[in-house]
Amino acid sequence: ITKNFRSGVWKSLRESVYKTPNQKDDNFVTIFNSLAMPVFLYRAYNSFIKGQTTLPRYMLEEGGSGARFNHIHSFPCFSDHFDLKNLFPYELLSKNISEWDDYVPIDFKTNPRENKFLFVGMNSAGKSFFLKNMFIAAHLSSIGLPILSDTAIFPNFRRLFYLNNTDTAGFGKMESEMKAINSIYKEAGRDDLVVIDNYFEGGTPQVTAHLAPRFLEEKLTKSEATVFIESHAQLDLEHFKELGWIIYSPDYKIEEGKIKPTFKLSRGIPDMDIVSAYARQLADKYF
Repeated sequence: ITKNFRSGVWKSLRESVYKTPNQKDDNFVTIFNSLAMPVFLYRAYNSFIKGQTTLPRYMLEEGGSGARFNHIHSFPCFSDHFDLKNLFPYELLSKNISEWDDYVPIDFKTNPRENKFLFVGMNSAGKSFFLKNMFIAAHLSSIGLPILSDTAIFPNFRRLFYLNNTDTAGFGKMESEMKAINSIYKEAGRDDLVVIDNYFEGGTPQVTAHLAPRFLEEKLTKSEATVFIESHAQLDLEHFKELGWIIYSPDYKIEEGKIKPTFKLSRGIPDMDIVSAYARQLADKYF
């Protein structure tokens, strides 16, 4: 992506924001996506991206609340690995700026040619949050926009796929996920990015204990795409590690006998005793 191309995209985004200050986000999303590389919109992605693509207003405004936004911008570079340092979580841009004070920046670095990543472990500890914000950053990098981080190195993806099955309602939720995963498997290829959040959340434990490992091993492991999966399904993590999956889980600390997530992720299979204890700790708040 050349500097002139980036400047042209940046200028058109700036003009579209400033010339139509009362423009609805739906129209702005249309402009944004028309400039981006192809993005496959599975399930909740449409509503998800509508809530996030107001971010150029914060990045571009020279006064008002934008004046308080002093995060470093880095133009994306492309290589055979990820290296994101101090990435600002884009999802926070849909929240009030007063809520930004305690945010935890995202750091994520991979080795060359690693392309299968599995995020497991404690609930409500930052796995899905990471995937959403990493995906937004990859989306923005595809059109050369500045990334809100100290370092922004990505593989040069051709297409982006995002699937979150939790918003699918009604009969056949599990089957709809199987169809979507199979469709992604057939469509996505080398140089594509696939992100699946809440992998096989739609069935009973007895059923997903069979289906989740099967689809992961026979479909997604064999995909040539770079694949990120977040899941609470029952999986033999040692087995999938041997198949080449890089396992990530949330970090935590223990203070006054309580488990507290740090909202950082690190490589390694989680301690399932801690996962269970933290789930009980969350439940205890309601009893």
